[in-house]
Amino acid sequence: MNTQLIEKQIHFAGCNVSYLIGGPITATPPILFVHGWGVSVEPYQEMLSLLAQRYRVIAPYLPNLGKTTGSKSVWNYNDYTQFLIDFINILNLEKVHLIGHSLGGGISAQVSATLPSVVSSLVLIDSTGIPSGTIPDVLPRRLVEMLGQMPQARLPQLQQIFQAFTYNCFFHLQNVAETLKVALEGDLKPLLPQIQAPCLLLWGGQDLTTPLSVAEEFLGHIPNSQLIVVDEGFHEWNLFLVEKSSSIILNFLDGIEAKQQVGIKLDEFLIQR
Repeated sequence: MNTQLIEKQIHFAGCNVSYLIGGPITATPPILFVHGWGVSVEPYQEMLSLLAQRYRVIAPYLPNLGKTTGSKSVWNYNDYTQFLIDFINILNLEKVHLIGHSLGGGISAQVSATLPSVVSSLVLIDSTGIPSGTIPDVLPRRLVEMLGQMPQARLPQLQQIFQAFTYNCFFHLQNVAETLKVALEGDLKPLLPQIQAPCLLLWGGQDLTTPLSVAEEFLGHIPNSQLIVVDEGFHEWNLFLVEKSSSIILNFLDGIEAKQQVGIKLDEFLIQR
């Protein structure tokens, strides 16, 4: 059973913001999902719908990479981090399980380092944030990778990726080009030790865009982190192997929530004594 996500809009800080939301309303912190470079939320909807069967899911379109219009033409990690912090405050989210893919992972890592009190857990999927090469270096690897993952690809996601990327190139070409440079060359290593939340690094073993060596660097810099490698996965594997990606994420989040409940009960017991 897929859970329906609905689209809502809000306005703040000069941005007209669209976001998807769905799933049960409970006391458990919601999932805040941040999409990757060049696209928008649509290609992730199947995975998000599976996550929304158990958790409230909120997924904003990043400014100038989708339906959200930005207050400036070009954005970087700092800009997107502040946008996401403002978004969290506007929606009055006290705690979130923060999940980011690719560029969205780099943004999520910086948010987690900047606003540790709000982030209950962090999931970085084939994330940027550690330099992986220049644009001339990566483009040939991307071509090989795209061809390699075609057998895994699903037609709806391919159509959504193409439509989102074409839209962004047509309306936000400067930002698409500049954020690619940020994604490939931006270095967040000095911030990573400040991340306090339990962190799951979820990586495709065949990723050529942000190779497994990048994941291993994240693992060495983020204090409370673990790495799960999907051997057959490429950079966009989570879009195509949705049952596998959502199952791994849900198992991680359920474990975090179980430990949190044990901690709450222990605190109550100690207070009673």
